[in-house]
Amino acid sequence: MNCNNCGVVIKRAGEECWSCGKMVDPFLQTLAPEPPATFSAPSPLSPQLTQEHADFGVRLASRAPTLTGGESDTSALDQVNQRKLEKKVRNAFIAAVLAGLVMLGAVVTGYIESYAAVDAFIILALAYGIYRRNLASAIALIAYLVGNKIYVFLTTPEMLSGGNLAVNGLLVVYLIDGAIAIRTLRSSQQISK
Repeated sequence: MNCNNCGVVIKRAGEECWSCGKMVDPFLQTLAPEPPATFSAPSPLSPQLTQEHADFGVRLASRAPTLTGGESDTSALDQVNQRKLEKKVRNAFIAAVLAGLVMLGAVVTGYIESYAAVDAFIILALAYGIYRRNLASAIALIAYLVGNKIYVFLTTPEMLSGGNLAVNGLLVVYLIDGAIAIRTLRSSQQISK
């Protein structure tokens, strides 16, 4: 099917012509003329070609979807990325709080020695630092947990089970992900200021 206005080939009737922007009316269609045997492209300096391409670009830009009303796509993508980074920081905070509370619960129930309550309060204090988007707290908590596991391994290797190492490894992964997200959020805020 061809456009009624400019003669460009269109896939379906009732849609807008990509070349001239007019709606194709299926009832006004006549037999399309045969295409020329040879194609002669207009000169690149032709004003008609330049204007047609400029009009086509304006039409495309006006139809471009945006993720948030009226804002550009880049700011919407930045907002999506910022939400993802904030979610990673929140997940690191939740993981640290759960680790501190589990350790505190183990002290209260008598499963581990009472001096481990100090460890639990240190973990909870550093978790609060992660909540406040403090990069030093995230790095300190990672170093503290890794150092603590190395100390436990050197002093009492029977205390380390596979499940314990897997849970602590997962906790460290969440904390590293949160620390990277905090660093990225801080650098993006400095750029925007």
